[in-house]
Amino acid sequence: GIDPAAAVGVVERIRRDKPDDSFTISTRTGWDPQGMDPSRIVDERDAYAAAGVQHVVAAPWQKDLAGWLRSMDRLAELVL
Repeated sequence: GIDPAAAVGVVERIRRDKPDDSFTISTRTGWDPQGMDPSRIVDERDAYAAAGVQHVVAAPWQKDLAGWLRSMDRLAELVL
């Protein structure tokens, strides 16, 4: 759960020890398009990819199932 700028150095260190792509690099975020600017989510997704992060696990902060599902649907539209 680090920001994209910090991910650059972490990915570089990991790839020195694990240079092949069989070791997957992921991070967790609190992205929630119902409570934050969707362009920030897209920009961060691009920055994580540029840093070498292969997967991002998003955990929207909606408290009810319907809200959480709306957030996940909107996230899919933004990042896929």
